[in-house]
Amino acid sequence: MKKALCLCVMILVLACGARASVEDALEAVRAENGLLPDVPGGQEYSAEALLREMRLRLLKNERERFDALFVLMKKHFQSPLLLLYPRLDAALRPVKYENDVGIDLQAYRLLLDASERWNEPAYHVHARGLARRILRFNVYHDSLVNGVSWKERRSGIFTLYEPAHQISLASIDVSALQRLQESSPKWEAVAQRCLGILLAGSDTRSHRLVYDLEKRAYAPSSKGMTDELRVMANLLDGGLSPLRSIEELADRVDAEPSCLAKGEDGSLTASILGGYVLARAGYAEAAHKVFLALDETYGLGENLLHAPDELPGTADNLLYLIVRELLKMSAR
Repeated sequence: MKKALCLCVMILVLACGARASVEDALEAVRAENGLLPDVPGGQEYSAEALLREMRLRLLKNERERFDALFVLMKKHFQSPLLLLYPRLDAALRPVKYENDVGIDLQAYRLLLDASERWNEPAYHVHARGLARRILRFNVYHDSLVNGVSWKERRSGIFTLYEPAHQISLASIDVSALQRLQESSPKWEAVAQRCLGILLAGSDTRSHRLVYDLEKRAYAPSSKGMTDELRVMANLLDGGLSPLRSIEELADRVDAEPSCLAKGEDGSLTASILGGYVLARAGYAEAAHKVFLALDETYGLGENLLHAPDELPGTADNLLYLIVRELLKMSAR
């Protein structure tokens, strides 16, 4: 098993093979404001990319760089409600006054992990404050919802708009909810209901990965395979294993090794997540095939991974580096 995981790590490393490392290439496109744009030379910045870089710094034990990014998170992405703006424009203003609960859950878990690793109470305090705001603004009938939007006024008074009473299963961070349910009875009720919704709907063959709280019914996800893989990854990270979904994924990869890289379900994101899920679940040979197809399709002999005729996305390249670090740790 460890030998097979080592082989997966080698493939990931070789995906940088004859070119500069992905991390060096990302550093080369960093903006003067300290943030990585969504694409090289781009004019927008995402909280997802920032949090992924923070996760990478945590995995590599780079405290100073993590702290610098934490400062940028609070300065630019943190709204007056403490929830994070998902995206900023060139002037570092929010593209929309809203939040994405999946991103805020990632931030919560990341800060708790950093607090534990570096014994820093400030991260824990910030995470607790964020958790209180998620509970206040992103919960409906004991379930998380995808997010809330608002209007900010100069007077400091906010107008909140009623959120759509839906939750994407891919946004349910199992590990974050497991920690939150221990923090208060209110969070325990929310976590239990969300985990129930997730487990009941995690048969990803149906692609019905959005739950409508009013209709009490599942609906299709527009992101298809990518959301399916996020659900599997979230379950695995929380110590749960969606065996049937993973077995079917492994069978698909055995039949067509490039199925996550090309075709209707193919994308760089799907390739990275699929390889990670299969490796974590013990299907190292299938993961090996996925990473080989990833390198063949998205390596392109250049510094950053990207699809043909598309600009590289910083968030995907950061996800690639995170998966590489996680698999290195598993292979030790």
